[in-house]
Amino acid sequence: MNSNIKLLTTALTFGTILTVLSPVIISDSHAYTTGCVEYKPLQRGPSREDMSLEVRGICKRVAIANNPEFSISVIAPERLGKTFTSQLPSLYWWVSHPVNASFRFTWIRFTDDGKPIDNTLKETMLKLSVKAGIQKFPLDKLIGKKVLTEAQYNWSVRLLCKPPNTVGEDRFISGMIMYEKPTNRILSRLEKTNNRALPCVCIENGFWYDAFDKVQQLLQDKYDKEFRELRLELLEKEGLHKVLIFHSK
Repeated sequence: MNSNIKLLTTALTFGTILTVLSPVIISDSHAYTTGCVEYKPLQRGPSREDMSLEVRGICKRVAIANNPEFSISVIAPERLGKTFTSQLPSLYWWVSHPVNASFRFTWIRFTDDGKPIDNTLKETMLKLSVKAGIQKFPLDKLIGKKVLTEAQYNWSVRLLCKPPNTVGEDRFISGMIMYEKPTNRILSRLEKTNNRALPCVCIENGFWYDAFDKVQQLLQDKYDKEFRELRLELLEKEGLHKVLIFHSK
């Protein structure tokens, strides 16, 4: 399979948009089949950013449960993913171990050609104590109940390793999401579909974020082998291998 190298990585630091050169290997996007239907990834948009770190000698202010290696990731497609939820779409991120630290969450609109629009940046800093596993992104604290327009957005989580307003080796992760207004045909089908079939309808119509959210909600209600396997498939196909291994146990 051919690969291309993405040199432009966007970092959000202290309310300023910084563009840095950082090589990121991205595989060509192709359609893939889940347990129910085929999903066709969008082949545009900046790549997902993931980081892990060695605790020893770095990020000493962060209380991480007895483990020399800590990973953090957004639950997002490798490239741009779609949502049909115009008001507060559910976004998720993940940590490999329990952590007590300060995090900065950001949300910013991008142009169609993948450039951040500076005056749309929203951010908040929260002191959190979280368990290992999947976490909910606090989008409500960034944009309230604002209705999204049809556009691309970048959302990010930054683990703050140094005191605020100082330069440090923070851990930064981000994903790309695009709101697309569903057609009347899709809306009609969604209204007529029961909860267990909703993830597959979302996947079939290219709405990755909504599909993952529906699966996550169903698994929170009770253990279900079918949806557990579907969640693992969505993670595997988008290269979220550490998250996959953690939730395969």
